[in-house]
Amino acid sequence: MVTINVTWYKLFKNVSHTIYFVLLAFLYLEIPYIWNNSDQIIKIVNMIPTFTVLALKICICRSESIADLICEMVAMEENIKASGDKKILGIYKKYTKRGRYIQLYNIIVNTTVAVSYITPYIFKYLIIYPFKEHGIGDERKLPYHMWMPFNKADHYLTAFAANLYLLTTTIVYYFAAPVLIIILLLYTSFRLKVLGYILKNIKKYENKVRENQKDDTVEA
Repeated sequence: MVTINVTWYKLFKNVSHTIYFVLLAFLYLEIPYIWNNSDQIIKIVNMIPTFTVLALKICICRSESIADLICEMVAMEENIKASGDKKILGIYKKYTKRGRYIQLYNIIVNTTVAVSYITPYIFKYLIIYPFKEHGIGDERKLPYHMWMPFNKADHYLTAFAANLYLLTTTIVYYFAAPVLIIILLLYTSFRLKVLGYILKNIKKYENKVRENQKDDTVEA
């Protein structure tokens, strides 16, 4: 059982770190564009807290205190099961279940944030830039900045759908993603405190059981 938990934790850690570093890579790719377009004030203002929060999230996930807490929980598993005490087993099942909920929540929210960041880039490279190469639209502006960006009527529906989706993902990129990351930070910190409290209760109860066993042995 310990092996399963360790494997689950390693999988969660690797997936989360991959998502974080992909996000940082895409943010890094934006720096030259922003540097050459000093009028992009919104992007500059948005990226500073985003970089800070994302870097903080990576530090939290890689911090030794959290890793030690999880490893300590895993290490206690055999002793808890060997005790056979129903109350200890009940507490153990609660924190195991909650711990997996936290990991699942982390992966879902981080994936959502990653998609919201990366999707605008995909649309830029797959839709906008090919139109520019074929001489469609103004080179100085992206298609969603123009009311009628194409020369043929059959392009309008495709352009409208693509630009509407791009505009939506851009709004998410500017506003929703940093909010999601901040919520994730607060939620994770709160749940880790809960898990730490549960772990302390397990230790206290375990020590109490041991003391009672010693007293029974002495009396015998």
